Amino acid sequence: MSPLDFVDFRKYLTPASGFQSLQFRLLENKMGVRADRRIKYNAQHYKNVFLDKAEVQAVEKSENDPSLLMLIQNWLERTPGLKETTVDGEVEEGFWQKYERAVKRYLNDLYEEAMKEGLPQNVHDQLLAEYYKTKDSFATILDPKQHAQQILN
Repeated sequence: MSPLDFVDFRKYLTPASGFQSLQFRLLENKMGVRADRRIKYNAQHYKNVFLDKAEVQAVEKSENDPSLLMLIQNWLERTPGLKETTVDGEVEEGFWQKYERAVKRYLNDLYEEAMKEGLPQNVHDQLLAEYYKTKDSFATILDPKQHAQQILN
C-alpha cells in the first residue's frame, strides 16, 4: 500500500488504534512478548482495558499457553549435533565449536582483505571498519558476557 493509499484508508481506522485490541494482545502473547518487556498503555497493565470476562480469560490463556518463541526454542534445543558427542571413542565437535571456528576464519579473511598492500587509504579504512563491526556483531553471539548483556537490553 502506498503512503497516499494509506492516508485515504486511515479514516476507516478511527477511533481504534489497534494497540488495545484483543487480537493484537493475543498475537503478542503467542509470539512470546514477556510481561516485563511491555510498555504500559495509559500507565496501566495491558489487561486492564479488557472488561469482558471472556476476553480476560482469552488473554490469560494466551499468557499461559506456550508461545511460538518457546516452542521454537524447545525444538531447537532438541536438534542433534548441537553439543560435543563421543561416538565409538571419537570426539565429534558440536555445532558451536564448528560455528566459532568458521566465524574466526571469516573474520581472519576480512582482516587480511583490509590489510592488503596497495589498497587506497579510504578502501583500507572502510574494510577495516567493516571488519571491526562484524567482529563486534559476532561477539554478541559468541561471547557469553556480551550475549547476556544483549539479552538485557
